[in-house]
Amino acid sequence: MNATGKIAVFLIDLVVPMALGYALARAPRLKKEHFDLMMLWSIVLLTTPLALLSCWKVQPDWTLLWLPLLGVFMQVVPGAIGYWRMRRRFRSPLDSGAYVLSAMLSSRGTVGALVVVILYGETGYAYCRLIILLMPVVVYCFCFPMAGFFHARSIADFNARPSLLSLIFNVRQAPVLGVAAGLALALTGVPRPPLLGELFTWGFHPVIWMLTIPVGASLNLARVAMHVKEVADLIPLKFVVTPLAVAAAAWAVGLHGQPLMVTVILSACPTALIAVITCRLCRLNADLAMASLLTTTVLFVAVALPVLIVLL
Repeated sequence: MNATGKIAVFLIDLVVPMALGYALARAPRLKKEHFDLMMLWSIVLLTTPLALLSCWKVQPDWTLLWLPLLGVFMQVVPGAIGYWRMRRRFRSPLDSGAYVLSAMLSSRGTVGALVVVILYGETGYAYCRLIILLMPVVVYCFCFPMAGFFHARSIADFNARPSLLSLIFNVRQAPVLGVAAGLALALTGVPRPPLLGELFTWGFHPVIWMLTIPVGASLNLARVAMHVKEVADLIPLKFVVTPLAVAAAAWAVGLHGQPLMVTVILSACPTALIAVITCRLCRLNADLAMASLLTTTVLFVAVALPVLIVLL
């Protein structure tokens, strides 16, 4: 598939279902609860087996351990800075949680992977997969419980603390089981049948649609516009501070050439769709996360992407 085809697939998997969800939300018989259920059961019933299949395919190579560690590092840096900024700017836990998730989660597996494939082909994509290897673990084991904590703080007494067990053991955490099972099968050397690889290929796109349609249904441009100024400081964080910090760390551990370039590209991606999905599922301020997603994605395509292409 050429670059035009890859861009077309990306648009079909992101823009079309979001527009479809936006249109369906205007149907009189469809309510917000219906879209929330679609999103929840897509995570439980579809994302869980896909997480198992993708992690099962991983080929352990301990000499490349720094790549997934750098992938975690490029989430920790903006997440920590976002948390520090959040404590000074927001009073509502719903806004605070959405802001931290928007800072921490970037679309490395979609926008980043597309750019890497266009620039470097399959070899670059292999490095990309290693870098984002631990991303599902961070999302499902840390981000979901953190979002649940912020939601619990919004409805509980200020001094009350939600149960740690209720944050970790709930139906939203089902993909963690898929990640654990897939890694266990990969590490024990159990071969993945080729037919299951075909199932992953065919199942990936419907899952994206099932998760993106509810996001489009929740899109309210008027409410999103109200939060644009609140997320404006995420622009330098995502496109300047994080790439510089990650590039320095990658150089310090000895990366060079294409692995270094791929790492820098993935560290400069816009806010991820999963940030909006997590906010929707955990009842945080999804409009704030959506404002970050739209703002940073437009700037990435218009400014950051051309700069990366010229520099790299």
